[in-house]
Formats: sequence, structure tokens, C-alpha cells
Amino acid sequence: MAEIVLAPLLQVIFDKIADPLLLEFANYWELDDLFNKLQKILPMAQAVIQDAEERQATETAVRVWLSQLKDATCQVEDILEEFTYRKGNKSKPYAMNFSKNRKILDDLHKALVEGLNLPLSERNVVDRKFDDKRETSSFLVGSDVYGREEDKQKIIEMMLLQSSGGGDEGESCCVVSIVGTPGIGKSTLAQMVYNDDEVKKHFNSRTWVFVSPDFQAKRIIKAAIESTTGNKCDLGDLDALQMKLWNSLHEKRFLLVLDDVWNDEDEDEWDKLRFLFSCGLEGSKIMVTTRSQKITMLIGGSPNLEYHLKGLSENDCWSLFKNRAFLNRLEEENHPELVQIGMEIVGKCEGVPLAAKVVGGLMRYKKEEMDWLHVQNSNLWDLSVYRKATFPALLLSYLHLPPHLKHCFVFCSVFPKDHEIQRKTIIHMWIAQGFIVSDGESKALEDVGDGYFDELLWLSVFEEIKESDEGGSLTRYKMNATFYSLARFVGRNEIMVLSEMSPGHVRHASVVPKYSNMPMALLIPTTLSECRHLRTLLIFSEGGIPTVPLHIFSRFIFLRTLKLSGCQILNLFGCYNLICLPQMDNITGLRHLDICGCEALEEMPVGIRDMVSLQTLPIYIVPMSSHEYWKTRASDPWGKIERGSLYDIQQLDLRAS
Repeated sequence: MAEIVLAPLLQVIFDKIADPLLLEFANYWELDDLFNKLQKILPMAQAVIQDAEERQATETAVRVWLSQLKDATCQVEDILEEFTYRKGNKSKPYAMNFSKNRKILDDLHKALVEGLNLPLSERNVVDRKFDDKRETSSFLVGSDVYGREEDKQKIIEMMLLQSSGGGDEGESCCVVSIVGTPGIGKSTLAQMVYNDDEVKKHFNSRTWVFVSPDFQAKRIIKAAIESTTGNKCDLGDLDALQMKLWNSLHEKRFLLVLDDVWNDEDEDEWDKLRFLFSCGLEGSKIMVTTRSQKITMLIGGSPNLEYHLKGLSENDCWSLFKNRAFLNRLEEENHPELVQIGMEIVGKCEGVPLAAKVVGGLMRYKKEEMDWLHVQNSNLWDLSVYRKATFPALLLSYLHLPPHLKHCFVFCSVFPKDHEIQRKTIIHMWIAQGFIVSDGESKALEDVGDGYFDELLWLSVFEEIKESDEGGSLTRYKMNATFYSLARFVGRNEIMVLSEMSPGHVRHASVVPKYSNMPMALLIPTTLSECRHLRTLLIFSEGGIPTVPLHIFSRFIFLRTLKLSGCQILNLFGCYNLICLPQMDNITGLRHLDICGCEALEEMPVGIRDMVSLQTLPIYIVPMSSHEYWKTRASDPWGKIERGSLYDIQQLDLRAS
């Protein structure tokens, strides 16, 4: 079940229908009444959409409504895109389908009205409540922990540091953060450290508090008091609670564990806990387990030690898996045919202990080779047992994202698994899709997108890959395997890799050929050709492409991002065999066109002056026959492509062919 995200898209629609020029266009075509209706109802829908997005997983009526609303909203965005183009090209004839466009706008209005009749509440990010049934304690249950001894010893070394040197004056306590993705084993590692004999001897007082997404300082302090004293605490006043905990800890070297901390935004709540940094003896520690690197920065004040927990090795993952899958060593030895299959299954777990446990437990009662082969050949997310056990923890990470990041997160699944991307490339793609929203502070969209990227990087959604060469170092990124699986699952109704699904609602697609130098005619599957409303098409093909097929531009008129032959956003960078581009006046929504390195390209395509949404065009190629003309018009190069038609271009270099 893919999750539906609508909040950012509704904002895009609201902004467009408020555009004075579009209103003028709507008035001319007698659509102004529907524009006015949408202007009134959209803010009301935006107020409850957050509640609907969070309730869709458990309430069918809400989910059905969101699906209908998403479809209606995307269709309206498409026709508004056409309106935007036409308003900038009044000289071009336009045979508008009045009744069709009116129906599309009316369908959106009806869908919005229907949603307002559902029992939805106004919500914002601060109000969000998460139903997290998982709760941890300090007790380490079971003995099936593998591959964490080295991690444990490194954390213990941090815990036993006597001095908190580097902190603010008067502070005796420092923070040790264990950072990692969901299911990687952060809480288990913290339990191992907490119950270590050396740690028990070192600290006079040890306290464990399960925090969860519901981060409230008073609740945390009360839980710490009850854990420390062993008595129920009925105090309700913040000052009384702080004083009570202070008195319990101030003459002790204490260890306080805050497990599963999510709050990386509300600094005011953290401020209510800062008294802990100076209430114990020198060497006191607060150990935090979290999914976000921002937590360490947010805590501030004290010196912070951060430990990034990685996945298990394949051998350790296998040990964990087989401990669940086989009752004992004898059973394992009696089924050698299953061992080999099991090792292949473990490779799908990507080093995530939770995944190995769940799948291993699933195989315990299956001893037929056919059953094991079925799991080996399946996507783990297609297994209901696996989804039920792992999905809640991952979905919680997704729901916790602010609305503007949800679209960006899901969009990243359009890349093949483990594909390496550059930071600027993905930011430009987000901009092209309209996912980057201006912050109202005159910041460039690229800078806003930079902030979006950092947010996802801090949550470990992206992993850094550093490469060094003679020219220096280059940093690329790939999506974390666990988060990639989540993004693919959430966006599976809109994002297609090859032809794995019905094309009806697909907006973003990537094509990964089975072999190199595959003819372009065979690269585009028939099903993909039916995706008339496609916004993104990424083709990962090796080798140069002599000609870009005309049908790409004639069929996919709403295309915003196109990547061909290992290049980026219509990024034809390095496509050295490319001689010409077809007419492109249909693809008016394209934001980025990069032709650097296309040495054989002789001229710009017909229709480039009509690409009013274009923002990036590093090079404009001038035919040799026109070279003298451009030399004489160097002070006014825009004259040849009609001043104002490419009004969003931010950078342009000229090259003669």
C-alpha cells in the first residue's frame, strides 16, 4: 500500500491559480468562476490534509479520497502548465478543449468538497501524534546479538571518559549519540552498553527512558525520576520536576539513556533538559539513540560524542538469520540445500539486523526448498510478514518528515538501486518537479534545495561516497538501501522502473537496459509510451546516442526532467555523438537543458525559444554560418532568440559550431 502525499502539490496549485496572468487567461476562457471556487476551498483542504495523510494507512475512506484527490490535482497541474505556456506565447494559436479543461477543474473542486465532509482535523507538524507501539527497556532480551562487540567496546570507551572537557563552564556531563537508520540495532547496542559490568561499576546511577516521537521534557523528567527512585511521581509542575531529578542525581556520576529520540526541531523542549548537564559528578553521561544527526547539533552546550552505527557484515547477518531459521545446528546440517538459498536471502537484508530476524523467523517453519526459493526470488516488501514487522518503524520515519520533504524523498526512488548521484543533480530535479518551495526570504531555490538535501542527509537517507583523483576529491551520494526500499514502496503507484506496473498514474520513470548499447527504439517499453502525463524520464544507457528520438518530445509533453545515456536533466553532457535534437516546442515545461560536451551538436533545436520554463542552459550553440552575425550582436545576443522568451535563464555561455 503506497502512501499518498498531497500537501506540497496543493500549495503549487494554489500559487498558480493566484497568478494574475493566469487569472486573466482563465477569465478569457470563462473559467474564472472555477478559479475563484478553488481559491476559496484549497486553504480549507490544506488545513486538514496533514491529518488525512497520517490516517490513510488505517482508514480506507480517507485513502480512497486521497487517491482521487491526487489524480484530480495532477490533472489540474497539467492543464495549468499548459495555461502558463500559452500566456507567454499569445502569438501561437491554441485550440483549447474548453469542456475538457472545465471538467478537470470541476472534478478537483468536487474532490476537495468531498474531503471536507470527512471527519478530519486541522493539524500541523507540531501537533502530529504518532502511534508507536514499540517500547524499549534497559533489559536485553535474548542472546542472539551478533557482530556488535567492536561497536560496544568503542561506545564503552566513550562512556568511561572521566572528563567532559570542552564543555561550558560548570558542566559535568556530556552526550554520547548513537546514530543510525531504523532497524540497524541502535537500541540493542545501547542495552549492551547499559548492562556491561564495567559500565555498572563506573556509574552510581543508571536510568533508561524510552522517548519515541512524542518528545515532552516533563514526561521525560518524570520517567527519569520514577526510574531513579523506584517510586511513582505525581508532580506536575516543571520546576518541581527539575528540582526532584536534580536532587536525585547531583551527588552521583549518572548515566541517563534517552532511547529513540526524534525531536530535532523543538529547541525549547531541549532547553528544559539542559540542567542535567551540570547536576551530576564529573564524568556523567547522557546516551542518546536517534535516527537524526541533527539531534547532536541541537543538544549543543556540552561536548558531544557521536557514533554512526553501520549494518552487520554478511557473516554476522547470516549468523543472526540462521539462529532464527533453524532450531539447532543438527537441523541446519540436515538441510544443506536450504543453507545456500538462505545465504542468498541474507543478501537481501542489506546488513539490517531487524530484517535478518524477521525473515529468519519466517523461514523457521518452512523446510521445503520451494518455499525458500520463493522468498529468495521475492522482493522482501512483497512478503506480508516482513512488511508487518518492519514497515511500522520505517513508515514512522516517513510520516515524521515535514510535508515539503516527503515528495523529495519518494522521488529519489526513480533512480536504480545503489545509483550514485551528485548533490546538484538531484536538487535541480526537485526544482524541475516543483518540489522546492521558496522560503519567502529571497533565497535562491538551489539554496533552499541544499537545505532539503541536508535534512535527508542528517536522517541517513543518503550515504556519502568520496572519490579522489588528481583534480581533488569528489563527493557523490547514494540512497541508503533501507530507505530506498521504503521510498520504492511508498511511491510505487507513481514511479516506475521499466514496465513493472500499469502506466495509468505513472509520473516518474527510469529505464535500466538489460545490456549496453541497446537500440533507442527498444529502450522505451510499450507500456511507458502510454504514460502521457510523465514528468520525469531517466534512461541509464551506456554509449553515445546519435539521435534523440522525436517521440520522446511528442508523446511526453509534460516532461520536466529527461536524462539520457548516463547524462543529467535533459543532461546530454558528454553525448559526443549527438548531432541534432528534434523540435522541442511541445516540451514547454522543461527546466534544465545541459549539452556540455556534445561536440558533434551543430545547432540548437527548433522551438527552444518557446521553452519558457527553462532555467539552466550552460551553453548556446551558434552555427558557423551565423557566427559573424553573433559577433556583431555580442552586446545583444538575446535578440536572435527573442528577448524575454527565455526569461528564467540564470547562466548562458555561447559556443560556435
